[in-house]
Amino acid sequence: MCGKLDPDDLIDKVMFEDKNGHLCGQSLNRIYDISQVRHSLVVVDSLFIGGRNREVKKIMFFRPEWLRKFYILPVLPIAAEIQEQKRREAFNDLIDTCTIS
Repeated sequence: MCGKLDPDDLIDKVMFEDKNGHLCGQSLNRIYDISQVRHSLVVVDSLFIGGRNREVKKIMFFRPEWLRKFYILPVLPIAAEIQEQKRREAFNDLIDTCTIS
């Protein structure tokens, strides 16, 4: 699921960084109807996610802390576990191919 919702695929299309906080205010993020911002921002009408085309109705502005707190930090342990699993599988494959004579 994380791969299908990779922020790199969404940033500058439906998610926009608000470094100075003008659009987020005191919050870490703020969601707007597309009609509220269409006059001042170029926004895609649809987005292809998970093999399907999705209509864009809302966009989100976020501060860098939001991305860190709600995506990067939660994904780190998952990514580490996936890497460890791949390492174990590669090691087991190597052991299976070794022949001692």
